[in-house]
Amino acid sequence: NALDAKDRIGYLPEERGVYRKMKVCKFIEYIANLKGMYGPSLRKIIPDWLERIELPNVENKKCEELSKGMQQKVQFLAAVIHEPELIILDEPFSGLDPVNARVIGKVINDLHKEGRTILFSTHILYQAEQICDRII
Repeated sequence: NALDAKDRIGYLPEERGVYRKMKVCKFIEYIANLKGMYGPSLRKIIPDWLERIELPNVENKKCEELSKGMQQKVQFLAAVIHEPELIILDEPFSGLDPVNARVIGKVINDLHKEGRTILFSTHILYQAEQICDRII
């Protein structure tokens, strides 16, 4: 049914959607709760994921204190924290410098290797060529 389907989809919109007054860990936890994730295991994986996307030591910062690129990475994490089968990314590299774009690109590739289906839009063709199996 539709409610089950929403838990199998991760979506990163082009526009920022972080709750600016929330702390990063609370924002991620809130989004994960909406996707059916709860408990101590969730609180353990949030710092692990923040390390994976190279955002250490931001758990207790408010989202509004982060740069645009850091907010983009937090929102990316919110889209994938629940390990969805289908990940839809709209301009996932928006606001990221080349180093952080590579970090997120590597995570996207890793998620694909883990069996996730990833659909993303970009205006930057070379990024699509580096990451995608197929370009439409």
